[in-house]
Amino acid sequence: MADTVNGKPAPLPPPSQPLRGREILANASEFESVFKQYRSAILIVVALSILGILNETGIVSAQTAFAAASLSAIALVVIDNLYRINVDNFAADRTHHKHSESHRASMSTAQIVAALPDPAVLLDRSFTIIEHNAAAESLFGKAIHGLALEHVSRDPELITSVTIVLNAGDRKTVRLAWLGAIERHLLATISPVGNRANGTLESSANAEPEFVLITIKDLSDQHRLLEMRTDFIANASHELRTPLASVRGFIETLQGPARDDPAARTRFLGIMAAQAERMTRLIDDLLLLSRVEEKAYLAPTGRVDLDEVIADVVRTLLPIADERRVSIIVQRTELAGQVVGERDEIFQVFQNLIENAVKYGRDGGMVTVARTKADGATSPIPRTTITISDDGPGIAPEHLPRLTERFYRVNADQSRKIGGTGLGLAIVKHVLNRHQGELQIVSTVGVGTTVRVTLPTSIR
Repeated sequence: MADTVNGKPAPLPPPSQPLRGREILANASEFESVFKQYRSAILIVVALSILGILNETGIVSAQTAFAAASLSAIALVVIDNLYRINVDNFAADRTHHKHSESHRASMSTAQIVAALPDPAVLLDRSFTIIEHNAAAESLFGKAIHGLALEHVSRDPELITSVTIVLNAGDRKTVRLAWLGAIERHLLATISPVGNRANGTLESSANAEPEFVLITIKDLSDQHRLLEMRTDFIANASHELRTPLASVRGFIETLQGPARDDPAARTRFLGIMAAQAERMTRLIDDLLLLSRVEEKAYLAPTGRVDLDEVIADVVRTLLPIADERRVSIIVQRTELAGQVVGERDEIFQVFQNLIENAVKYGRDGGMVTVARTKADGATSPIPRTTITISDDGPGIAPEHLPRLTERFYRVNADQSRKIGGTGLGLAIVKHVLNRHQGELQIVSTVGVGTTVRVTLPTSIR
């Protein structure tokens, strides 16, 4: 009797629904798993069943069927084991290949970071440094591997930029504020590396990267050169503006109140001539310095006799020395005085140095010029040292490191009164650099100043 519900026949169960594609795949996968696990037993059972059927029909005898079944079972087991070994070897090869590819990718990343010339660090998504090169160690220190970025640099702009790159996948550049004993100007480039979605090292636009590469370029030298260029233009403009303003003022005076005053005209014209001469010296020194800098990387090839050059310089400066009652004493030596260089530039070096000793020494003092053989311990090439000493007031120690800077003066008023441009020692430094020479200045306040110039007798 049919079941009833509340006196009515119970509704029939709904017809079975066909299996969906995902369920079919799940069942097939389950069947495959069971078959792989028990395939040897299943194959033996199938073989025995077939042989049993053949025996019952009388096609083969029982003994033959048993022997055939035994051999079939052994053959099937051997074949199945060989199949399993091949499958296992294939899987192991694939696993080893994947590990090898991953290892090679890791090694290539480390090698690329190590080969970069600028400081470089590679971060993962937790801001941890996983790779870095030797240049990064020189900047941040050696023990940075495994540290978080915040422990290496606390620059908020850098940390914010790394966060943006990790989220957006776009490259960014940021200037770093380097706090240290020496002011440095750094530019950091933050680049995305890898693709978090597919786990590869290939970066793609608008995709979250797996890593972040930070490369840092030191712009300190460029910044310093820019500052030097700016200071040079400002100093040169100032040096020219002062005499030009003086000349212009005297011209206006001669055109106005002193038009008919012969005495004032004569005095003013003398001052104007001195200012014009000052501007001429300044422009000449600027042009000379420019020419020396242009030839900075061209090694000189001529031969210069230092004794002859120094004698010519002394003869040129005798009128200035006589005016200040300064004696210039040149100590003779039997040593050979030939050096490699350009005569005009070598002449300019010793003219500037001996003239400084005469002008900035004391009135009635003495300037000594001596030539000796340089100590060969610091250089395998024979060298000659020329020493220029005076018994003037000397120079305070704080001024010595800056004496070769352009337009630097210990006493600006005194320098301008005696016709100095502030470029003499800068010219000396650049000429000696080109000639692979050395300049050393030693001074004691109240005792005097000694300048040593060392020149090689041959050029490397």
